[in-house]
Amino acid sequence: MSGEWLLIETLGSDLRVVAQGAKPRGWRRLGNVVRGEELRAVDSLVQSCRARGEAVLRRFGGSPDTAVGQAIPLIGPSGDVYAVQVYLGRDDAEFEPPPKAGTFEWEPTSPDRPPRLWLSEETLDILCMDVAYRDRAIYGPADLFTRTTNMASVAQVLGALRDPGLDGGDLQFTIRRDDGVLRRIHYVYRGVETPGGLRVRGSMMDVTASEDRRALEIDCLDSSLAQLAFGHLGVHGAVVDTQFVRVPYVVKWLTTHPAGMGHGASTGQPPGIHPDDLPVVARLCVEARTTLSKCDAQLRIRRAGGGWMQVGVSARILNAAVFEDLMLVTMDTEDAGTVRATEFPPVPIGVAELPA
Repeated sequence: MSGEWLLIETLGSDLRVVAQGAKPRGWRRLGNVVRGEELRAVDSLVQSCRARGEAVLRRFGGSPDTAVGQAIPLIGPSGDVYAVQVYLGRDDAEFEPPPKAGTFEWEPTSPDRPPRLWLSEETLDILCMDVAYRDRAIYGPADLFTRTTNMASVAQVLGALRDPGLDGGDLQFTIRRDDGVLRRIHYVYRGVETPGGLRVRGSMMDVTASEDRRALEIDCLDSSLAQLAFGHLGVHGAVVDTQFVRVPYVVKWLTTHPAGMGHGASTGQPPGIHPDDLPVVARLCVEARTTLSKCDAQLRIRRAGGGWMQVGVSARILNAAVFEDLMLVTMDTEDAGTVRATEFPPVPIGVAELPA
């Protein structure tokens, strides 16, 4: 491993190597990746880093290829060390900078609220999240999934959120940052039992250096297709989770969310549906799941700044073979003329840029 950074997951009972450089290592035990004096050096660095909660730089005797070691903790929102980045190299060589990495924590959905997401500052930097959206402690599913460029990846992450398993897992997917740049993300997760219930904790690492630009663009094709289709129709589109019909939430905006929609729209949290319309929402969810056909409704949604906006909603199950409760929803608002006026409304996150 000399000269390469290891990403070592530390939430389980033993240390697991998730990545070496930008390459996944399949959650192999540390002793199956490094041996002998390298193993002793890496284990010492990780344990010291976890105990201190800060970066560690240490010199070792023995082989000149492993004379110097560095360990950097990835500290999660809970304050625990979720993973450690470790490097061993020669004393006379400059350290390669580690891949950019950050942490996250999910509180899974329940019958009375959608999932909640905590993101470290380092993760927000990886997403290049605009400062205007960093005014909150808790984020929502759409904050991550709208930036994720294809539904196959969203389905994988959502499935892992619903059933994370205590053994953990990982996958890679493409995001479009808020500045429009495409990046490849290595997403590492594990279910952890806490006094407050099950949490899904993990890390995200930017591994774009190993990816071809064309491959990243190909990952955007289904988002491009959705944007083209909704742009021509002049409606807003979203994927909505109806696992619990009392608290449906937006998983991913396929377009911009309707202009004027109140607090929570960008995060995927319930956007303030009029209390008298909540039974309509429940019936819509049940009908779509039961009939597997398109269902329509009129809803009032809280407008930013006060009052209510009228929204025409059409919904149907996206693919019951994957999730029987994940719906494709289109929204036609009283302000939809502003959408239709621009053939392809600009969507800086989650989908490919399209010509004006």
